[in-house]
Amino acid sequence: AVVSTQSTGTVKTADLEFSSPFQLQIGTPSKLTAFVIHFSCYFDGEVSVVLDTSPECEPTHWLQTVLYLKSPVLVSEGSLVQGNVTFTKSSAVKRGYIIKLDGSISQDNEELGKFCQQYYLH
Repeated sequence: AVVSTQSTGTVKTADLEFSSPFQLQIGTPSKLTAFVIHFSCYFDGEVSVVLDTSPECEPTHWLQTVLYLKSPVLVSEGSLVQGNVTFTKSSAVKRGYIIKLDGSISQDNEELGKFCQQYYLH
């Protein structure tokens, strides 16, 4: 799920703090243990360049961020994971972020579990 799209040409510091809903449908029975965050940057010019840190792309020196859940949750095909992710700049560390994940997992309109965690990236 895309949680934010920013233009490198116009983005302001205030734009880097945001909250966004997300929704993911599980395709394979499994254990949900973590969420992965990655980004893509598009540079247009005479030669266009894409810096993509998604797991499907060739590795770069930039990596994905893995947000592990305290308690893994068993999910089935068709389970719905939905919630909200909030990015807040750290007041203690200039380039740091606080990421809050808050959501639930359901199957056929029955709630299977909830999660609410904060992560400190410094």
